[in-house]
Amino acid sequence: RPVSASCRGATRRGNAGPTIFTPEAQCLGAHAFDFAVMPYAGGWLDADVAGASARWRCPPLSVQGVTAPATAGAWLLRCGDPRIQVTAVKRHQERDTLIVRLCNLADETVALPLAFGRDVTGAWRSNLLEERGTGLAPDGDPRNRVTLDLSPHRIATIEVAFA
Repeated sequence: RPVSASCRGATRRGNAGPTIFTPEAQCLGAHAFDFAVMPYAGGWLDADVAGASARWRCPPLSVQGVTAPATAGAWLLRCGDPRIQVTAVKRHQERDTLIVRLCNLADETVALPLAFGRDVTGAWRSNLLEERGTGLAPDGDPRNRVTLDLSPHRIATIEVAFA
């Protein structure tokens, strides 16, 4: 039997195009858009175009969560390689640990040192469901760094526990 015969009736009946009246789906009205132009020389990875875009689109929001004053110069995470983008930082849903999601934009594997503002007691590769996988050894002095190899164009999720 031809495939077309077995697929008949597998989709919606009738038209799905512009003849169906949907005025609320037409985005009518005035709209305003922001855009940025970033001149650069060389390759876009070397110029950190993705990093500049993220900083422009999503400036960091800082909120004092306790009544005590914040420590001057305190920081949570540093990823100094423009080929790697941090795409998510959040608390684990079930544990008192931090989830960090990263993406390698480069065409080559990157040995990535991540530095944290506190001592790391444990770190693990994780999947998108935040299930622990392979352990990663904290290094540095103080022990606030985790190094991982990130393959080209890959997303990695790590879970980090602090002292």
